[in-house]
Amino acid sequence: MDIKRVEYTSSAATVVGTGSSNIINECSWTDVDAMRAVKPFANSYAISKTITKKAALEFAEKNGNDLVTVIPTWIHGTFITPQTPGSVSSSMEMTLDNVANAHIFLFDNPNAKRRYTWTSTEDLKRSSLSSKRLLETGFKYKYGLEDMYDGAIECCKQREIL
Repeated sequence: MDIKRVEYTSSAATVVGTGSSNIINECSWTDVDAMRAVKPFANSYAISKTITKKAALEFAEKNGNDLVTVIPTWIHGTFITPQTPGSVSSSMEMTLDNVANAHIFLFDNPNAKRRYTWTSTEDLKRSSLSSKRLLETGFKYKYGLEDMYDGAIECCKQREIL
């Protein structure tokens, strides 16, 4: 079997612990040493996700593999897991369908390389998280905030969470 491209859904935990108030995007990395110094056990998720992602990217580059990652900052909308995703219950700001669309878009785009940060919509321009690089590839959001909230609320109602 000849694998042309691997896509990896990452985590915002790999970019948000930068200790910077500047724009956070796919060029940002969580500062693992700072996380370890503050609260290593409380930050173990962010530390492990960051180390794993860097290792995957280094492995792909060293071995000539085409690895593209999507960094969803918050996921909101309908969900397929039996448990409510933490981001749905806490922030309710993103949708899984839009993350899936970003993966499909990047998979089909032969010029896609390395990391892309995905935020919910351009409505989050006031946020320090930036999807500029993803949007510059031509990606278009399929769902707006209203669709995302409606989907998440309906899914939670169906599962008797709300």
